[in-house]
Amino acid sequence: ALTGTNTYTGTTTINEGTLTIDTGGSIVSPSVVYSGATLGVNGTSGSVTVNDGGLLKGTGTVNGNATINAVGETSPGNSIGILTVTGNYDLSGGGTYNAEIDVNNNTSDLIQVTGTATLTNGTLNAFELLGSSMPSFSNTFTILTAGAVVGQFANTISSTGLRYRVVYSATDVKIKSFIID
Repeated sequence: ALTGTNTYTGTTTINEGTLTIDTGGSIVSPSVVYSGATLGVNGTSGSVTVNDGGLLKGTGTVNGNATINAVGETSPGNSIGILTVTGNYDLSGGGTYNAEIDVNNNTSDLIQVTGTATLTNGTLNAFELLGSSMPSFSNTFTILTAGAVVGQFANTISSTGLRYRVVYSATDVKIKSFIID
């Protein structure tokens, strides 16, 4: 894990395994995450591109853009948590947003985007935290906020059998009225 400030130049390439930027740690250069690799951002990173089979996760800040390409994934938090992107968040290459829901504590994962969140061609995988209670029809969870939201998820799935409705506005995305099969 990286705990200090790293000011080197050039792209950080994560080909396999996990690179974690701990709280207080930082990488100022851009990062590229490849198949089977994970970038955990609990501190601060530069722009991130996640390619086929890679994963971006954590509770920190991406200073710049986060581009999630086909079969790449974003999972905010280290379970439930907030990931901040100070640039744009782009799923138009076919990336997936894994949003974890905790009904017991009425909370969920959240991606906060300063710029534009482009969801077109992306997939939303919403699933409940293990041990969560049966949600009621009145539960609403904000899973994304942005300066602007462009498009809608092309696919909505659940790896745990949740049925839900996605509600879009110009600046946020919410999950509403879902039940467990």
